[in-house]
Amino acid sequence: MRLVSSRLRYVSVMALFGYLTGCDLLEQEPPPPELPPLQRSEPAADPPPSPVARDFWEEQLLTPPTAALPPPRSEFLWHETLDSATEEAEREQRPIFILLRCPIGERSGSFDDELLSGVGPASEMLSRFVTVVIGDASQIDLGRMNFPALQDPDQTWWCWVLSPRGELISGFGPGLPEEIETATSVKFEGWLQRVLEHWYDPRRTDWRRDASAPVGVRIVGETIATSPFYSQWRDKAAPLEHLRTQANCACCHQVRDALWMAQTRFDRLLEWWIWPAESVLGITFSESDPLTIAAVAAKSPAESAGLRPGDRIGGVRHSLAFSNWPLFSRTDFRAVIHNLPWEDGQLTLVVLRDGALVDARISIVNNPQWRRYDLTWRKSLSESIFASHPGFLPTQTDAAIRKRLGLSETEGMAIVPVIGPGSPNFRRGLTPETVLVKLAYVDDNLSNDKFLAMFNILVPPGSQSPVEVINTRTGERKRFLIQGLSIFDIPKERP
Repeated sequence: MRLVSSRLRYVSVMALFGYLTGCDLLEQEPPPPELPPLQRSEPAADPPPSPVARDFWEEQLLTPPTAALPPPRSEFLWHETLDSATEEAEREQRPIFILLRCPIGERSGSFDDELLSGVGPASEMLSRFVTVVIGDASQIDLGRMNFPALQDPDQTWWCWVLSPRGELISGFGPGLPEEIETATSVKFEGWLQRVLEHWYDPRRTDWRRDASAPVGVRIVGETIATSPFYSQWRDKAAPLEHLRTQANCACCHQVRDALWMAQTRFDRLLEWWIWPAESVLGITFSESDPLTIAAVAAKSPAESAGLRPGDRIGGVRHSLAFSNWPLFSRTDFRAVIHNLPWEDGQLTLVVLRDGALVDARISIVNNPQWRRYDLTWRKSLSESIFASHPGFLPTQTDAAIRKRLGLSETEGMAIVPVIGPGSPNFRRGLTPETVLVKLAYVDDNLSNDKFLAMFNILVPPGSQSPVEVINTRTGERKRFLIQGLSIFDIPKERP
C-alpha cells in the first residue's frame, strides 16, 4: 500500500519551502459525436423494483448490539507466536488479541502485569479472544501486521485485534505524552467490550467491515528479523553504541528505522511527522468516552466540517486508506489521521448526533503544515541512523551558573555542551566553557533529549544553523553558525 505518491512528496517538499510549482495543463476533450435521431418505440415495461439496501451504519451504530458472547475459556493462555494463535483462532473462529510490549519499557507497569498473569478485571473478557504476546519487535509479522500504517513506533505498549484471516479490527495504545490515553482498566475493558460485541454480532458478516482496513505489506521474509533490510540496519547501526539492541531484542522505534532501509530514498520532511493526534484537526475528545467530541477548535478543519461538541465519531465512510471502517478507540482514529496524505486529503466520517447519523467531511487543501506537532519526545527521531547530531552531548546548566549569568533559574535554554577538540563545532566556537542559550529561533528550556530532537528537526546533516552562546568565564555573548553532522561523523573521542 503506497500512501503517499512520489508526485505528492515532491509537491509537499516544495510547498514546505515556499516554492511555487507549475500548473498542470489539462487537455480539452474532443466534443462527443453527434447522436442519431431518437427512434420512437413502444414504452418498455417498468423494471422490477430492486431490493432496498440495508443501511449497515444505522444497524451498527443506532441499534443495540445483538451479540451473544461465548463463555470465557477455563484456561487462560498466551501464545508465543502469531502462527499458533492463528491456528486456534481459525479453528474456533475467535478474534486474535495481540499484546506488543517492551519488557523494559516505561509503560510496562502493574496493569500490564495483570494482563500477562490472567488476573484482574480484563482477564475474563480477554479469555474470549485468542491471545498472543510479542516482546521483541523484530518478531512482528509484516504480512499480517502492517506495522508502518497501524502502530505508533515510539510506543512501548500496543494492542491489536485481528480476525483469524489477519484483517484489522481495532487497535489500542497510548497517545502523545501531553495527551496520554492511559491504558486504565476502565478504558481498556470498554474497548474490549465494544470489539467483542462487534465480532460476535450475527449481522457482522453482512456488514463486511473487517476487510476494509489496510492489510499487511506482504514483505517476503515473514518477520522483520528475517527480512534483508533489518540485517542491513543492524550492520549499519552496529558501530553506534546508543543504537545497539539489547540481547538481540529490537525496539519498535528501531523497527521503523529498519523499515526506512527498504525505501529507495529517505525523506526527512515526510517520514518524521507521524501519528499526529486528533488535535491537529481541531478535535478534543472527552475523557469519559474516547470518541465523543468535547471541544472543536475555531477555524480548524473539524469546525469547517461542521463537527460539534457532543458528536460521537462512529466510523470512517471514506479516506485514502480506510473505507466503511467502524472505530472502537481513539487509537483507531489516530491511525486514520496518520494515513492521510501529507498535503491535501479528505476524510468522511460517520457521526452520531442527537440520535441520528450525519456525515462530516474534513478537507485539508494545500496545507503542508497541517500535521505539525511536538516531535521532540520521539526516539525514532533522536535515535535514527538518519538523524542529525550537533557533535556534542547536551547537559543542563546548574542553577548557580544560571544565576551568575543573569538567566532565569527555570525558563529559557541553557545547554552546556560536552564537547572535545575533534568536533567541527568545537572549532566553530562551542566549548565546555560556553552555555548555549539559543538554537536558530528556539530558546525554550529543553531537556537533553528534546534538544537533540529539536536539533535534528532544525539542522539536517550538512546544513548550518545560527546559535547564541554565553561564555561562563567572561560573560561575553557570541553568535555564530554550527553544523549538523551525520551521526556516523561524530568524533569517537570522549571529551
